[in-house]
Amino acid sequence: MELFIASHFEEPDQSRQKHIPLRLENLIKIKGYELLRQSAGNMSSWRGRKIFPAIAAALSLTATGCTTANLDAAMPATASTVSAKTISEPRAAAEQRSTRPGASGEGLTLEKAVVRAVDWHPTISEAASRTNQAGDEIDVARAGYFPQVRGGVSSVHDDASRRGNWNPQLSVTGSQMLYDFGKVSSSVAAARAAHDASRSSLLITVDDVILETAAAMVEVYRNRELAAVAQDQVRGIADITDLVHQRTDRGASTRSDAVQANARLQAAQSTELQIRADQERWESELVSLIGADSLPGLAPRLPASLATACEKASLSIDTVPAAQRALAEQREAQAQLRSNRARALPTLAVEVGAGYDILDNGSDELLLGEDDSRTEIRGGLSLSSSIFEGGASAARNRAAANALQAANAGLDNARFEATRKLREARQQTLSLSRLLASLRTREPTMRETRDMYRKQYLELGTRSLLDLLNAEQELHAARFDVARTTGDIQRLGLDCQYSAGQLRTAFGLQGASLRGVTFQP
Repeated sequence: MELFIASHFEEPDQSRQKHIPLRLENLIKIKGYELLRQSAGNMSSWRGRKIFPAIAAALSLTATGCTTANLDAAMPATASTVSAKTISEPRAAAEQRSTRPGASGEGLTLEKAVVRAVDWHPTISEAASRTNQAGDEIDVARAGYFPQVRGGVSSVHDDASRRGNWNPQLSVTGSQMLYDFGKVSSSVAAARAAHDASRSSLLITVDDVILETAAAMVEVYRNRELAAVAQDQVRGIADITDLVHQRTDRGASTRSDAVQANARLQAAQSTELQIRADQERWESELVSLIGADSLPGLAPRLPASLATACEKASLSIDTVPAAQRALAEQREAQAQLRSNRARALPTLAVEVGAGYDILDNGSDELLLGEDDSRTEIRGGLSLSSSIFEGGASAARNRAAANALQAANAGLDNARFEATRKLREARQQTLSLSRLLASLRTREPTMRETRDMYRKQYLELGTRSLLDLLNAEQELHAARFDVARTTGDIQRLGLDCQYSAGQLRTAFGLQGASLRGVTFQP
């Protein structure tokens, strides 16, 4: 007789099942049974030699009951195991990345910063370990398809014994489930769904780290641009202040003009200091996120694609990790309901066992010429079912029903939140894009106005110092608005990609392998 055990092989793009024939005499080598066979050989010198043929018979009958259908169902492909490896990308993705602008020789790009953060971040390691744990639970559930061997020592009272007392008995029992109305299969389905939910949680964690790192990068660039504008503003007002002091010394301006110019200069310097403080804070945040000791040199600019990310983002339920997690939780709850219904039905199994009386030396039987009764062998079919569990079955049904209801609501909420946030980000991007175009149109006009006011103040005397200072500050206020609005649009682009579940694709991480998990839609 031959048994077929499904053996799973993983390939880069697909998984398949191959059935390998195993003869009955080799079955004892599977799952650590080799140790039991060796132990049986080493202990053959025991006086109670009859127990070991009984154990072998138990294992043989147990293996005989292991049906091909159960084994085929037992071995579906499981998800890849999470390990402590760093990011290992496919060669095509790596080659594509190396040809992108800013891939090498241009300092720390936004894409490089994201990859560095994802590569080391401890929250991702934690989520990966939980995914690994959930994957192991699938193997735990699948073990129900395979033979179960139990052994131990029990105290048995035998009225027929000549000693008439409690005798310790060494026992070994083997069983193989034949039909259980879907108890094991539903448990495996629930474990797989739980693993899918855990994997979706891992993707959510990865997206959170990507968003946080990219947002910090945007803020660093924004504050550097703001700092440059603030420095220009201080320089411009300082030039005006010097001119005012020169005119005051010559008697061409009043003392109040000098005081007013000094006040404006101090205000501009305070603005620069505040922006520098924000810049240092965001740089420190970025250093922490990428796991560095200091901030490396940055690329000259951020990718222009951030400004148009909201236009290109398309919402699909298959790419949103929160929705995928809700779907997995839905499948898990449905599997739990099926498992609870199956628990109310009996289980058919084949059971064999052997018992050995440790203290009885068999001397009485030998003197009387009787067979040695120290060894007891039993076997046959078993049909068992739970009769009363103290209300546990009803409680499990209620819990599974509530879990299913929560998963349905979670799926609706995930769709709603993704749609709402994507719509809001798109609308804000449209409004800010119009504002940015207006601000960029105003800047040349305001620069021309500032230069004209300077000339009128110094040469013609038709403009007051207040007009000149206001023109100078309005010019730089417009430049501040351009820098802030540009940063807002870039942040909204990241939000659109996050809501649509496209951050990993945008930064080249889709299809890459992270700690043993491949990112796929």
